Amino acid sequence: MYKKTISPILLVLFCANAYAQNKVNFEIALSETKTSHSLYNSIDLADTRTDTNNFGYVQTGVYNKVTTVIPHNPFSAEIKRVLASLVSADAGNGELLLQLRQFSFAELTGVLGEYGYCTVKAEMYVKNGTGYQKTTSLDTLVQLRSSIDVTNPLLRSGSRLLTAFIQANLTLPAANDARVYTYNEVVHIDSIEKKALPLYNAGTYTNGLYLTYQSFKNQLPDKRGLTTENDYVHPGFVKIADEKGKLRDVKLKKTYAIVYKGMPYIATEFGFYPLTKINNEFTFTGMAKTPPSIATLIVVNGMFGATGTLANSGDEDTFEMKIDHQNGSLIKLKVIPKPKTTGSGNDGWD
Repeated sequence: MYKKTISPILLVLFCANAYAQNKVNFEIALSETKTSHSLYNSIDLADTRTDTNNFGYVQTGVYNKVTTVIPHNPFSAEIKRVLASLVSADAGNGELLLQLRQFSFAELTGVLGEYGYCTVKAEMYVKNGTGYQKTTSLDTLVQLRSSIDVTNPLLRSGSRLLTAFIQANLTLPAANDARVYTYNEVVHIDSIEKKALPLYNAGTYTNGLYLTYQSFKNQLPDKRGLTTENDYVHPGFVKIADEKGKLRDVKLKKTYAIVYKGMPYIATEFGFYPLTKINNEFTFTGMAKTPPSIATLIVVNGMFGATGTLANSGDEDTFEMKIDHQNGSLIKLKVIPKPKTTGSGNDGWD
């Protein structure tokens, strides 16, 4: 009788403990020093991340179990708590608005230890009447490695980065000529930024070779006269004339994108992939290395849900990706499942 009573209780406790271990509470570190004569004594949050449910995933425990990073408190409250730790009694009555566009942790286990990544993209605005003026921006990728456990140093680094960003703005007024945005415009700032880019407003695309995202977004080819053999847009078939007029292969490593017969293609180390514009985003499906890097940021957490965890360094997969309109980085959206092997020998060129 005693065993029948205790077993269900133990089972419940075990399940509750296992569930709890699937989450890590993230709390922003409070400042140990205050800023005198801060212009601001209040702050609000505009969280415009793609997924606002969590802050990515880390690996915990002996078996590196994939664990969701969630805020310890509502994140708007966390931001206010940090500001309170930063300002002195002599703070002015100005108001800040922190826009969080990306903030995500990721971990993987490699040959030399554990690797941690934290992507951060944020903007700071000063409230001016009913509008907001931008002061500074933050767009960075934190990369850490540890032979033992990278989780805690990674979470601390992300925390300190946000605290430092807020503190750096406390004595900065908005420029007199800074544009004033409505709150709705801040929330939809991506659309406003894209309106200034020829790439996102072009009805047709300019044929040619683009060595950088800068030239591609402005639709100003670095070289014209792009040709292909038999209309194959594949490495070795795409040619451009050199200074002497001799046709040379277009090198993937030196190329950002090409436009051939009006069709834009992104260039990666794996080949040329056609770009499709959907909902004002340029997307494509192609091969990429699995670990995050500056060139291929993992900022959408749905990928982890599909794969369970990041693969070891050097692994390759097919992803759906999009171009970051601000800096041209390639953002991985989701893993494309590998097709079942049929033994047909098709190399994918048909």
